[in-house]
Amino acid sequence: MKFCVVEFHMEVEIPKCALRGLTIDDIVFNSGTDGDCGVEKVINGTHFHWKINYNDCATDRAVSTISYSL
Repeated sequence: MKFCVVEFHMEVEIPKCALRGLTIDDIVFNSGTDGDCGVEKVINGTHFHWKINYNDCATDRAVSTISYSL
């Protein structure tokens, strides 16, 4: 599983073998009452890949900063 978080969207990638028996259309993100909320879906052979805009699907972005001093 891979997550990529950038300024305006996040991307999720999961190996197809981890979701045995499911298709990419079986996975729904915070659908509410009107079905899937406009997530960009891609199948690249071995993985399901979704691009989720922060303005869609009631997505929130949280950023944490950890700093160390030596």
